[in-house]
Parts: sequence; structure tokens; C-alpha cells
Amino acid sequence: MIFQPAFAFLATMRFRFLLWHSPPKLFDRLLRLPFYRELLLRQFEHLRLPPKSRVLELGCGPGALGAILEEGKFELIGCDRSQGMLALARKKRGDAYVQLIQGEGGCLPFGDQVFDGVFCANVFHLFRDPLAVLGDLARVLKPGAPLVLAGPEESFGLGTAKRLVKEGGFGAEERAALVLWARLRKAMGSEACMKLV
Repeated sequence: MIFQPAFAFLATMRFRFLLWHSPPKLFDRLLRLPFYRELLLRQFEHLRLPPKSRVLELGCGPGALGAILEEGKFELIGCDRSQGMLALARKKRGDAYVQLIQGEGGCLPFGDQVFDGVFCANVFHLFRDPLAVLGDLARVLKPGAPLVLAGPEESFGLGTAKRLVKEGGFGAEERAALVLWARLRKAMGSEACMKLV
């Protein structure tokens, strides 16, 4: 118990190092945290899609859905603007995806009305032209198909993160990730975040 603050400090420093030196590895590390995996799964379930549905994960990073979904349950296509993120997704979770494609919201490399659902978690606030992205998503979705845009609320700040850490029984790495996320949300605009990837 006496070493817990030191471990929390080391975990925070590790997350900060990865943020600046290897964002793909940082997001891959987040995918190992149970609370983050559960959060993504709860967000994904809002699509309410039957098995074998064709799903676009926009801003897939190192393969978020590939890390949490049962392999082969959905026809999963990942799309990200970062080659580094896609390389890690291919290496770690390539079997979970039918395709991993480099592309950016607003000019997606897909035909019209080809997806049964779109999942976009924790990246929508980073897009330079959100309206263009929404227009493009409407184009690639089949008529009436669901779209989930998930991300931290505007009110998610350091106070909220500290409260969640205190109430949630999180481990040192999870605490470090939550607090870092809250600090980044406050300190960085979308342009600075885009430079990271």
C-alpha cells in the first residue's frame, strides 16, 4: 500500500511518454484496460445490429472494436487517417477485420449505402469539418442504418475523472489513463490532438 502512489506516478508518466512518442501504443494500452473495453462495448451495443452486419469503425485506431467484439460476429471494416494506428491494428487485431483502410471522414473511400452501421468512438471531436464527416457517413450508410458517435462529455474534466477514480476502484494504470484523458481534453484543442497521430 505504501508503494501505490509511486506506482500511480509511474503509470501516469508511462501514459504521458506514450502520448508524445507513440500514440498508437498509448491507445493500444487503453484497450487493455477493463473499464475502457466495457465502455466501448456499451457504446457499440447502441447500434443494435444483428450478427454478420457490415460495420464501419471510423477512427478505429489500433483496432478498438477488433479488441472487444467476438471475432467473425460482424463484417468489420476499420478506417483511420493514421498509418501508425492502422499498422498496429493489422499487427494486433488484423484477423478481426475484413479490411483496414486509410481514410478520413469527409472523403471516405467507400461506395454509397454500403454499411449497416457506423461506430465512431472518441475521435469525432477531432475532425476538422464535422459537418462534412456527417454528410459522408450519411452517404455510406444504408437508408435507416444506425450511427453511434461516442465521446467524452463536455463536462468530463479533472474533477469528474478524480471522482470516477475514487468511486470506481480503479487500478493505477486506469487512474492514470482517466486523469490524463481529462487533462488532455482541457488542455488540447483538436488541432493539437490531430498532430499526435
